[in-house]
This record gives sequence, C-alpha cells and structure tokens, in this order.
Amino acid sequence: HAATDTRFFFFDTNRFLDRVLDDPAAFPETSGIKQTAAFCKAYENRKVQQDEGEASWRDHEDAACEGPLRDYFWLNGLHPTFPVHKALAVELLGLLNA
Repeated sequence: HAATDTRFFFFDTNRFLDRVLDDPAAFPETSGIKQTAAFCKAYENRKVQQDEGEASWRDHEDAACEGPLRDYFWLNGLHPTFPVHKALAVELLGLLNA
C-alpha cells in the first residue's frame, strides 16, 4: 500500500556549506562572515547561557580573535557558527514550504 501523503526532500548540505564558504554574501544571514578558513580558539568552547540569547553570540568579541564571533564561519574545527545555522534553517524552510 503506497503512502500518498508522504513527501521526500533531498537537501545537499555539503553543497550549501561550499556555497557559503565560497561566497558568504550569497545568503543574507552569512553576508557578514569575513573568516572562512579558520576559527579562533578563544571562541571554540563558548557556551551561551539560556538567558544570553543570540545577541550575546552575535556581539561576542575576544581580543585574541581577529573580530567578533559573527565574523567567523567556524566555531571550532567541526561546527559552523550561528549565522551559518540560521542560513541553513532558512534554506530548509524554503524547501519544506515549496
């Protein structure tokens, strides 16, 4: 019995991340990213308290880094920063709403 109310979506996350790395301005959410090749060690283990919210991440600066956290693609050696996650969410939402 075929499920007629089921839809499948394919999203190439690797392609999306490559687009952001090649041209952060391709997405409004990542247009401020200036550093795509490295992360700043001072940010890599930053934990946000529940009451801090996104503004705390967006505006967080450490003198040991080349700029605020929002300027970086990478939070650490594995995870992207919140602007990348936000752009990914917008892309996925667009796919789901299509």
